[in-house]
Amino acid sequence: MLITESTRTGNIKGEYVYLNGSPLAKIESNNVYYYHNDHLGTPMVMTNESGSTVWQGEYLPFGEPLSVSGTITNNLERKRGRFY
Repeated sequence: MLITESTRTGNIKGEYVYLNGSPLAKIESNNVYYYHNDHLGTPMVMTNESGSTVWQGEYLPFGEPLSVSGTITNNLERKRGRFY
């Protein structure tokens, strides 16, 4: 599980919150983004504090991206257990 992202100089870029092993939220630059996961715990949609979709992904059965869109491009939880 990735908990914190930091720069080479130690500045925190983002923090992650999990519930029962599945990503629940990402905190980045004083903004909170919420994960909406499928039945396997794989993130499918990410929304901001106002509920607007900022990231969305669809994947083939073995994790290959079918379509990925959104303004949050540094989303490391695109497929459960895999970081990009």
